[in-house]
Amino acid sequence: MRLIEIFILSLLLILSLFISSPIFLVIAILWFIFVRFIKKGTAMRFLTILISLFMLTGCAGVQYNRLTKEPSPKLDSSSSAYILVPANAMYFSKECVGTGKIIGTLIYSDFTKHLKRVEIAPEGERLDEGLKKAKNSGFTYLVDSKISRWEDHVTEWNNQVDQIDMQMDIYDVEVSKLIDSVEFVGHGTLNTLGGYHPQHILTKAMDEYIANLF
Repeated sequence: MRLIEIFILSLLLILSLFISSPIFLVIAILWFIFVRFIKKGTAMRFLTILISLFMLTGCAGVQYNRLTKEPSPKLDSSSSAYILVPANAMYFSKECVGTGKIIGTLIYSDFTKHLKRVEIAPEGERLDEGLKKAKNSGFTYLVDSKISRWEDHVTEWNNQVDQIDMQMDIYDVEVSKLIDSVEFVGHGTLNTLGGYHPQHILTKAMDEYIANLF
């Protein structure tokens, strides 16, 4: 084998050992077969196609669906919002500690891009209490949310993708009325070397949804 072919094979083997993933080991074996027994001119083409297919099948995906029948509201960019921190998600009987704060902070960060005044509530503050506090503090909108699914897997070890389902509700504080409700459903990608979590699945879709409110 040529030096470049040995280098590629070594790299694939190192990746399979480093992240303990069978995917790279399978690619390395198939690469070796092509280089050793099939025309060398097709080996690089085969590797390119194989990696491309691997990337396509491992793409993350998320969609959001509005749950309210009325047309999407247009929020006033000169107004303000009070963000409730949702309860932590549960994975079977295990509490996913810190997940409520992660989502609350994500929502808070997105609204700060469009509103001048945004405040995040203390953890544990629920809807009724939040609406009263928001009204007394002069906020225009209140944002509540609920995490119904949170699966944060070590994908590079077990080939299970992260998953998240959550609902976000927006209230008009003055009349305590729900003006919009949306559900986010998403799954992660197999192509991760670590540092990827359920909240990263939401980032683009939530940015888009909130931007469309203004």
